Amino acid sequence: MKVLALVPTKDGLMHSEALQALYGQKYADYSAMIHTLRPIELHSDRYKNKSLNILRNRNIMRDIALGSDAEWFFWVDSDTVVPENAIEEFLKVGKPLMGGWYPVVLNKNWVAAKWTQDGKLGHFSQSLPGITEVDMLGLGCAFMHRSVLEKIPFTAGTDEHVIGLDGAEYYMGQCATFCRDAQKEGIKPSLLGSIICKHYPTGAPPILRGTSHI
Repeated sequence: MKVLALVPTKDGLMHSEALQALYGQKYADYSAMIHTLRPIELHSDRYKNKSLNILRNRNIMRDIALGSDAEWFFWVDSDTVVPENAIEEFLKVGKPLMGGWYPVVLNKNWVAAKWTQDGKLGHFSQSLPGITEVDMLGLGCAFMHRSVLEKIPFTAGTDEHVIGLDGAEYYMGQCATFCRDAQKEGIKPSLLGSIICKHYPTGAPPILRGTSHI
């Protein structure tokens, strides 16, 4: 089963440990593409401009990826260090949309969440063993089948807001909108407890209203 790893960047750079981890995967039949797209002015708001440029890069990469012969796609952020057996573990489970656990850079939460009954997006405060179904996983370590990427383009999520468990309001963001759109197609995101990643700080989305980052 051929795998294509995809890393979007604005300058072609990856954290050295993240690069070493990506190219050090134990699985043999994979290739990797680090795609550089220089930012342009798309919005006057600094965060929205950054997000829209990342979105632009992801969708260009999506088109390139779907033009390849790969069956699986492994999205990795340039600041995320994946374990060397990540591809093997994902393929062993074989669910259409999976992710690895990695922490939020500014607090003790993880980039993974479920909707609560009162409509809040509750982030996990710890990683869990085994396979955990979630409503949001992070695109910084996401593994998906071709059929998922064919159905779902990336969207910005900067004009949609969510409320966290602490009452703060945030932009929904690309991770949450992609997973929401996947679930509309009957695809449930899952996180694997066997894949725990490091995440180096390179910035975080702003709070729109409230006191602390998710």
